[in-house]
Amino acid sequence: MSLLSEVIKYGKDIVLLGERVDALIAEHKQLSVRLEDHERRLIRIETLIEFSQRRRRELPGP
Repeated sequence: MSLLSEVIKYGKDIVLLGERVDALIAEHKQLSVRLEDHERRLIRIETLIEFSQRRRRELPGP
C-alpha cells in the first residue's frame, strides 16, 4: 500500500469517527432533555404529595 492510499484511508476513518461523535452528541442532548423533563415531573409529583400530606394533617380528624 502506498503512503498516499494510507493517508486517504486514515482520512476517511477520521471523517467517519467525526460523524459518529456528532451522532453521539446529538443523542446525548436528546437524553439530557428527556432526563430534565422526568426530573421536573418528579419534582411536581413530590410537591403534590407534600401538599396532600400537609393538608391531611390540617383537616380535623373523626
